[in-house]
Amino acid sequence: MLFGEPHECWEMFETERTLVREIKEDDLPALFALYEKKGAADYIEALYPYEEELEYTRDYIHKIYGFYGYGMWVIIQKSTGKLMGRVGLEDRTSPQTGRILELGYIIDPDLWRQGYGTEVCVPTIKYAFEELDEEAVSCLIHPKNLASIAFIRTLGFRFRKEVHVEGKDYEWWERLREENDLPSKKD
Repeated sequence: MLFGEPHECWEMFETERTLVREIKEDDLPALFALYEKKGAADYIEALYPYEEELEYTRDYIHKIYGFYGYGMWVIIQKSTGKLMGRVGLEDRTSPQTGRILELGYIIDPDLWRQGYGTEVCVPTIKYAFEELDEEAVSCLIHPKNLASIAFIRTLGFRFRKEVHVEGKDYEWWERLREENDLPSKKD
């Protein structure tokens, strides 16, 4: 696929209970509902107002997926067919980190502690190592987001250092490709 070339929404992978695919414009109402749930998006970037987010999503579909072959995807719960979160990889560059490939994720709080995070993050990390040939995957996490820090530790991420990126403080966590001991279904 060429940069910006229109294409059908790609399914990235399936797990026992989920389907992970590129976002569609039709997903926005469910995405907004997810971000509005108490605790869901406390430590991540907010969505734009609806019309701006719609335009951003259109650009993202045509430019990011087409150029990189990856990005932030949506997680669909197979049993209900509903959007239950997001997971994916994004390039991020700053003077504090250099270029990193960042793992991002958000799961519906009603589904926390049921293994969904591990179920979708492990294949995403494998995708980074096996398909993209990356040497490392990073997470920049707000220092007060203790649940996310505990979760990524179960995925084998190790604390690297505190960083100040784009006006915010983060803990930089990293998982190297050579550490080939990804967990299975529990989180």
